[in-house]
Amino acid sequence: MNPSQKNLLLAFESLWGSLWSTPTHLDSLLHQSPPETRGHLSEIIGHLLRAPYTLTKKSPWDLSRSDLIHWDPAFELAEEFSERSIEELGSLQVKGVRQDFPPAFIEETQKDWGQEKTDELVAILSRRAPLTLRISTRASMTEAQTEFPDFKRASFSPWGLTSDHYQMVRQSSLSEKGLLEIQDEGSQLLSFLALFPEAGADLVKPEPGDWTKIVPRTLKPGRIPSSYAITDTCAGAGGKTLAMADLISGKARFFAYDVSETKLRALKKRATSAGLNNIQTLAVKRGDEETGIQKFFGKSQIVLVDAPCSGWGVLRRNPDIKWRNAGPGKRSASILNQAPTTPWEPIEVLQARILGVYGKLVAEGGRLVYTTCTFNRAETTTQVEQFLRKNPDFSREFSGFIGPQPMDGFFIASLLRKR
Repeated sequence: MNPSQKNLLLAFESLWGSLWSTPTHLDSLLHQSPPETRGHLSEIIGHLLRAPYTLTKKSPWDLSRSDLIHWDPAFELAEEFSERSIEELGSLQVKGVRQDFPPAFIEETQKDWGQEKTDELVAILSRRAPLTLRISTRASMTEAQTEFPDFKRASFSPWGLTSDHYQMVRQSSLSEKGLLEIQDEGSQLLSFLALFPEAGADLVKPEPGDWTKIVPRTLKPGRIPSSYAITDTCAGAGGKTLAMADLISGKARFFAYDVSETKLRALKKRATSAGLNNIQTLAVKRGDEETGIQKFFGKSQIVLVDAPCSGWGVLRRNPDIKWRNAGPGKRSASILNQAPTTPWEPIEVLQARILGVYGKLVAEGGRLVYTTCTFNRAETTTQVEQFLRKNPDFSREFSGFIGPQPMDGFFIASLLRKR
């Protein structure tokens, strides 16, 4: 074993143990890994997490987290894959099977969508996700493609570039100028549809699935009045906030809410780098979101509620989601995005509550956009139906699914408040 291979395996051992002994997610752990091993490590652990049974012929779903830390099949596969080049691993596409997913995931997906659709989603979510960039509207796509010659234009987003291989893009001149964000194409489309549903709502489908079968067409932004107030209520670090603000060249007034002050600080830093100075942030308290925002009720023309969810639509990109909550005695994946210091709240209850609270922000004639990165009915169509029953002053403009192929999978519903 050569020194570089040994260093790679040591990095794998450290990351693998951290996955099951800390609440830190895979993307953050990879970012903390040594730069010289990060790309190779991403390929190895990504394949393992997406298709464990297919690659090892062993099922991990009955193991506790402490058992997973010392799971021999993982280390055996890592040693085998460490002998392959990063290019070889990058071109590897594994066709997964149902055993690569927790039984609860299979049962609920089949209940919601049937056997044939379940098999399709299993096959899709077992593949690696592309690396996708969002290029600012202030930059030239020709310039971007010159700087990133290995990337190709995204299928649907006019501002997207994608690559099937891991690449270091943060050191690029576009990134240094704040003209580039790493953002999945599906997330870019959600940002566009929240602002301009009339330009692309017909692309949204009644079922999740393979969008490579859809004929792409150019999406063109409309106009948003500068007087509009646009609120992203579960903004996180602000990927969609920044995308929306960039689409309308920093016009209108943007408000970003989240329960994490740390994420909001990161959003402000990214906004400054991107030259978007019209974004105001507000930290809200989980469980008491109304405090501090009541004065804004009825004043936003567009309100985006990108709700915490089980994350089924992003399992290609975040495969550790399906592992963290699959073992015996664990709660469902619905707790994944809830802070461990707060009382546990079933995800459907949390979604319904924040949708009800943030719906009050919408002005008469305005739009409430509810999105999740999942496709189970309880967190998507059922939530919308329940909200409309409780709030007759809203009507459905459109709703449906994006992806999860070739982009991440999302649900989106646009609801109009009557004048």
